[in-house]
Amino acid sequence: GHRQRVAVGLEQFRLDIRHDHELVSAELPAAREELAQVVAALEQGTATLEESMTLWERGEALAAQLQPNA
Repeated sequence: GHRQRVAVGLEQFRLDIRHDHELVSAELPAAREELAQVVAALEQGTATLEESMTLWERGEALAAQLQPNA
C-alpha cells in the first residue's frame, strides 16, 4: 500500500543522495517531477518524522540542483 511505496521511495532517495547530484539538462525535467512528488508526499502529512526528514533532505538536494548557477 501507500506505506510500502513511501518506504521504497525513501530508500531510493537515500541511495540517490549518496550519488553525485550533477544533473545534465536532459535530467532536469525528471528532477522537477521528483521534486513535485517529494512536495506532495510532505504535504500529505502521513510520513513518519524520519521519512519526512529524508524527504525534506531529498527535496533540498533537488531544489539546489534546479537552481540556475547551481
